[in-house]
Amino acid sequence: MMHIDLISRERADRAELFAALEDTGWRCVALREHPYRRTFEWSVEPHTLLYQEVPGLGLRFLAHDGPLPDEASRWAAPISLAQSALEPWKLTLLGESEDPSRELIPLALDDDPGVYRVILRQALAPEVRRPILEALVDRFGQDTERGAFARAALRAMNPSDEARALAQAAEVPALGLLAALREAFHGGDAWLTLAVGDRLLADRIQISEIFAMRGEACRQLGRPWSAAVDLLIARQLTAEGAEVEPAWATGALEALGGELARADAPEGVGPMPAEALRHLMEASPPHTTRAVLETLSALPHGQPWAMVAHRAVLALADRDRAAAVAAAREALAARPEDTTTMAVLALSVSWDRDDEILTRFERAWESHALAPDEVPTALMQLELEVQAGLTRAPVEADSIGDRALSYLEEAWRRLRRGPVDDHDDALLGVAVTRFAVDLERVAERRLDALKARGLMEELTSFGEEAHAALPWSIEIGLTLGIAYTMLEEHARAVETYGRVIAHAERDRFTSSDDPNVATCYFNRACERALTGEREGALADLAEAIRGRRAFADKAATDAHFDALRGDPRFDALCRGEVERRRAVIEGPLAPIAEVLIGAAEAVPREVMSDALRRANRGEAPPPTLARMPGVPEALSSLTRLLSHRDLLLEGRVTLELYAAGEFEFDQALAKLAPAIEQAVGGQARR
Repeated sequence: MMHIDLISRERADRAELFAALEDTGWRCVALREHPYRRTFEWSVEPHTLLYQEVPGLGLRFLAHDGPLPDEASRWAAPISLAQSALEPWKLTLLGESEDPSRELIPLALDDDPGVYRVILRQALAPEVRRPILEALVDRFGQDTERGAFARAALRAMNPSDEARALAQAAEVPALGLLAALREAFHGGDAWLTLAVGDRLLADRIQISEIFAMRGEACRQLGRPWSAAVDLLIARQLTAEGAEVEPAWATGALEALGGELARADAPEGVGPMPAEALRHLMEASPPHTTRAVLETLSALPHGQPWAMVAHRAVLALADRDRAAAVAAAREALAARPEDTTTMAVLALSVSWDRDDEILTRFERAWESHALAPDEVPTALMQLELEVQAGLTRAPVEADSIGDRALSYLEEAWRRLRRGPVDDHDDALLGVAVTRFAVDLERVAERRLDALKARGLMEELTSFGEEAHAALPWSIEIGLTLGIAYTMLEEHARAVETYGRVIAHAERDRFTSSDDPNVATCYFNRACERALTGEREGALADLAEAIRGRRAFADKAATDAHFDALRGDPRFDALCRGEVERRRAVIEGPLAPIAEVLIGAAEAVPREVMSDALRRANRGEAPPPTLARMPGVPEALSSLTRLLSHRDLLLEGRVTLELYAAGEFEFDQALAKLAPAIEQAVGGQARR
């Protein structure tokens, strides 16, 4: 169980707390700089204490897995959050309080759009929760995330037609959803039409009829902007394909357009709410979203800057850089302080290493220069070439020029600060989903631009800053290590690669999981070979080859390893001869895996594959395996786990790939373990 306490003492001194902890045996073992917070990890066997600061908000928290130390307890507020493996976060109040919600309302109303999630989206008693929700409704409008959430939460606390419709829609079998939608719509039940339509869209069933019916339901419920979004999506889908638009949809859209355009528009129309815009971005098929945004931008009260900013994100996701740049500049002219739009502009004008790799790969594929079995090696080779800086020539000057660097620097600064308001926060969520517009990607682009310009001192300076802020980023650490290698600063290069590898090991990433981890091992092997660390070089090279077989061929001709030539161990590594390590498997699958992996190692692959297929059919395993202790039970348990609806397809495909010899049995189970843990954990929480 992990507990979190908010620090409420106004003049609480961090240095005083740390000194008190040290005096009682605690030791600070790590400092992690995240984009919006700073975390100090303290440890004394067997407990861990995390001290977290959110500088921009003036908030501080203590997270601990055991009793709060006496040295820290006098700092804690009468507010505590707790989480267990099978439960969501729960918020409780400590001590006596006549009005406990009074402690929480100021935090829920904080200017930062993310703080209220920590407070409000928890399991609170209704008498505490209701005053907070009412305060949010008073402060924030329907067009903000907090306002929309608070209104929805209050509706959920009060039985209503909406709650009735949601419960009724949840009972409809998946195969009967479309029929239920038509029945609800033609029966005049707008709330049920909306609820069933949402279930269909959540299952990615995107046809014009669903959007049209949902749009008309929204119009009847007094949600004109949501209605406009759905009806326009329906019309665009009809224009793009063979679907027939319902006859009544055109009239409904025209009437709605007139209503939105009227100077005396009814109360509640106003600017387009973030909720309607978020629905467009999440529910609409990608190829229709930009066209719908164009139409919405022309409507009065349509908040053109918001539409344009979202168009910039979509254009970037579609690799339409010119359109993304134009839209981002237009949006920034209206709202120059936006964080997300500045990040989109920076990523649109800067050189995209991944895009170059993809373009070069597509050309090789189209020219039939690659056979299917050569694809993994070809992609890895392209990545190695780009990492080594061998593709500077094709880079356009503008994409690594002063303007691009200036935009990337500003985007980095703004993303570290965070979104400026709810609209910016919602847009950032879309940008992260559609194109991974985040601090890490901006840092990677800036490092690439500095490298292509040959500004190595600036690269290492910013690289250290970025790696300190994002220590989990293997990509950033690898780029920084390569820079030190190019500068022949061997000690720093070894230390940087070591940091990346240590963090990867802590997160349980191996050279087999991530090609960049394998590259870190290979590069550190090169550095160690140059500096005379023979044993370390051989160990690192073995781990690199264990992750990517292509490193064996590369080592055979790489001059960095000249000092190792003639060593029988090095010659064996160049032939790809490495001892394979069994994959580490954790979570619910671990005890099952321990039994089945041992069995798989004792029988031919076809026998284990046959046993897995038999178990899926409910049949007993072959006699060889049936006689092994625990194997029949483990096969049955694995089959039950993989029968979960979220695992059915992935499980069968993965085990068939094992049968085909694509990877070993422990590797197959290691690939399934995270998905199984997520599915089982989600089922337990429900």
